[in-house]
Amino acid sequence: MSREERCTFFGHRDFGKLEYSDYIEEIFEYLILNKEVSEFLSGGMGNFDRICEGIVRKLKKKYSHIKLKLVLAYSEEISFRIVKRDIGLYDEIVIPNLGKSDSKENIYRRNFYMADNSGFLVSGVYKKEGGAVKAVEHAREDKNVRIINIFKKKI
Repeated sequence: MSREERCTFFGHRDFGKLEYSDYIEEIFEYLILNKEVSEFLSGGMGNFDRICEGIVRKLKKKYSHIKLKLVLAYSEEISFRIVKRDIGLYDEIVIPNLGKSDSKENIYRRNFYMADNSGFLVSGVYKKEGGAVKAVEHAREDKNVRIINIFKKKI
């Protein structure tokens, strides 16, 4: 699968702007129908990820070919202990080689991995700092990633 067929999303852990859910769904459906996106990568952390994951699951009922993949930041042993209860919610669990550390730094590395392996990034970033901010900044440096900011209401 090429990165152009993949979308990731980043937003804040405490994202509470549910009024953007319909627009996020519109974006995802546009990407599926017009850009041939068939995979969605999630870090599985926080409210924004949960909202986006729920939308992808809803769209899977209409577009059965799309996949939702959880990309983990920690080693296999630690990660599976963390997500064991949620494992059935995803089509695939991805554990990229992020180095030897199981530190918080791996969250940033995982986010960069998701951005580097996606053609589209849906951003729910509205704060000035945090892991989601760093991920979007990293993606801006890559001219092959199209960033769609949900607050600009323009796909």
